[in-house]
Amino acid sequence: MSPLNKKIIIIVLAIGFIGLFLLGIFYYQTAIRRGEPGEVSFVIEKGESVKTISQNLFDKELIGSKKFFELFVWWSDKQTKLQAGEYLLNPGETISQIVDKLGNAKASTIEIKIKEGQDIEDIASNLEVQGLFAKNDFYKETGNLFSKVSVNQEYAGKYGILADKPQNSSLEGYLFPDTYQVYKNATPKDVVEKMLKNLDAKFSVDLRREAVNQGRSIFEIITMASILEREVKTLEDMKIVSGIFWHRIKIGQALQSDATLSYVLNDKTPSHSLEQLKNDSPYNSYKYRGLPPGPIGNPGMNAILAAIYPTETDYNFFLTPKDSDKTIFSKDFEEHKLNKQKYLK
Repeated sequence: MSPLNKKIIIIVLAIGFIGLFLLGIFYYQTAIRRGEPGEVSFVIEKGESVKTISQNLFDKELIGSKKFFELFVWWSDKQTKLQAGEYLLNPGETISQIVDKLGNAKASTIEIKIKEGQDIEDIASNLEVQGLFAKNDFYKETGNLFSKVSVNQEYAGKYGILADKPQNSSLEGYLFPDTYQVYKNATPKDVVEKMLKNLDAKFSVDLRREAVNQGRSIFEIITMASILEREVKTLEDMKIVSGIFWHRIKIGQALQSDATLSYVLNDKTPSHSLEQLKNDSPYNSYKYRGLPPGPIGNPGMNAILAAIYPTETDYNFFLTPKDSDKTIFSKDFEEHKLNKQKYLK
């Protein structure tokens, strides 16, 4: 074979190779439509391999070929760029578009942080400020102090944590404080589901069993925890105050928690006037004995643990100085009055 013919063959093979390569790129970009049009929820868990991601995309009918997806990720050097997170994908998107999305978790999600002790109104206002949805739409899903809603039966069937929750009460207390990643177009139901699922997992079988052994319902534990969350800061102090409050309930003494009164008055005042203490709400634990009708906020794990595992002491009164995390305890009312004069100037 002459040198010229060899050169021609090499050129033809090179052109063919380039053609096949370009054809492959074209396939990567276009020939992937399998599922019905519309956004599909897709999650990448931390530590998942490209092969696992590829399989999950294929199972959700978001790509037509696992091999082509894996080759494209390799070809574009994105093996380490795919991020754990939640995404909204469309079967009509190209592999290139999907890979770009999967490398930017923040593109389709927003981070929301729910702080310990926040009530439904606090949460709803924060979500509205972040542009997710109007707070009144959130209330329709959760209810609040002034607009009770029946527990969504879908929730009640999915989350055992709701088993003994009164059906005519709001979801106050059950929206677990944490940092969440949610879709930018998330609905109130989407957000509520995340919070309920989180609490259902955190409130373990052992904790539920312990509550039952003590003769207390989950609803009562969460209600107590919500008060502790508002009254004191540290786990150690929460446990001591838990012991004080459960003892008061046992002997028929009023809880006398300003936090419960603040809930109905919608204030953050650590102490109230004599006139305010006359408020006739069942949340006024100065006037009505026992636990209030329900939680006054959404407690974190420390408060829940403190409600279940109280510390028994000789204390019966406590106060927390302004701008301090330390709680001051006293055994009797006379000592408590002296502490008020000393620390609440």
